[in-house]
Amino acid sequence: MRAMSPGPATENQNPGEVHLKTYVGALAAFAIALAASWAYWYGVELDARIVAGTAIFAGLVLASFALSVRIGEHTLMGTWDVWLVLAVVTLGPTWAAVAAVPTALFVGRRDSLRAAYDVSQNAITIHLAGAVFSLSSGPLILSGSADAAVCYGALAAGATLVVANEAIDGGLLKIKYGQPFRETWEENWRPYLPSDAVNVLTVGLGVLAFLEYGPLAAAVAVVGSMMSRALVYRSRDKVREIGELRARVSSLEDTLSVSNVTFGTMIVRDLGRRDGFTHRHAAATAVYAADLAREMGTDEARVGRLRLAGLLHNVGLLGLPEELLLAT
Repeated sequence: MRAMSPGPATENQNPGEVHLKTYVGALAAFAIALAASWAYWYGVELDARIVAGTAIFAGLVLASFALSVRIGEHTLMGTWDVWLVLAVVTLGPTWAAVAAVPTALFVGRRDSLRAAYDVSQNAITIHLAGAVFSLSSGPLILSGSADAAVCYGALAAGATLVVANEAIDGGLLKIKYGQPFRETWEENWRPYLPSDAVNVLTVGLGVLAFLEYGPLAAAVAVVGSMMSRALVYRSRDKVREIGELRARVSSLEDTLSVSNVTFGTMIVRDLGRRDGFTHRHAAATAVYAADLAREMGTDEARVGRLRLAGLLHNVGLLGLPEELLLAT
């Protein structure tokens, strides 16, 4: 899961900020609809065990956020997914969503839009995960089911929560920062799939341990969270190394491009000194080729190559004898 900040509202709103508020408003409406529907169909159970469990999970989610890892300019990675899904499995989605509220309010304490986004996102993903888990069992704290299907339901709920989180965060990156979904996949999702997989597996093993050993299952969740955190650090370091390599390659390509242009200019100038015409013709051709390429929407890298091709298109004249060169 990545917690992204929508950013504070400003007095002079641009269209992107308006779209962002609309997006957060739509998420809030959907979250309210899901929570109300769940409460209507399944009711809201209340007893001392549920209240105590909600308080415990609220503290665990807040602690996991405090230990989150920044993986990008706008993104964080943490292991709170594990505790949220375990809360869904143990308490049900209504109380799991309540357990996530303190962290959302703490994160958005200086930005109401951020708080609304986090609360809505958590409510949506938790209720979707709860709907998936309900196909196998009810909340374990109430049902006490020991069926093997509970573990499979927990795995499916974990996968649902992770995918829903990624989809919502991807929409935010697209609306606020204009980041294409492909770039989001390459930079923010794919490198951290192993960590997400460990989180989901931790949920399944944690539920299995809970059915066998009760509260001691927390040790499984803690160990799984530590493994996931280690994978996040490893993936982040790899992403940084790849980014540095790409930057070096880009720098070398730029240097090579400048060298090619310099070399081509020297050749064309030599031709110009011999016939008094070729250098001007080559320069004009290079400019026209670049302008036409830009009008056709060509990227700058190809524009540079076309400019160089236009500059060197008569380079074959360099080998002509003087009398033939002047005759042309």
